Amino acid sequence: MMSAKGQETDLIGREELKEKLDQGDDLKLVMVLGEWEYRAKRISGSLRVSTPQEGLEALDPDEEIVLYDSGPSYPASRMACRFLKPKVTCGCVATPLV
Repeated sequence: MMSAKGQETDLIGREELKEKLDQGDDLKLVMVLGEWEYRAKRISGSLRVSTPQEGLEALDPDEEIVLYDSGPSYPASRMACRFLKPKVTCGCVATPLV
């Protein structure tokens, strides 16, 4: 993934993320939608943050972080990534996962 100083939102494909998860790569998977969506469609092992401040408090800048939402028509993960980038390195899933 690109460094935290990059201007673009880093996108990770569904297949690349699956490969990382299957290999047991050390990454933090974070859903950036509401509680209902999290309960209904979360990926096992992921956590949820609902506000930018909560994200800054919960995420370690030294970890690889992948944000996700419900797919390309939902901009939540891309917006959250742009906000968090000055503090943490993160990427967003480019295609729907759930």
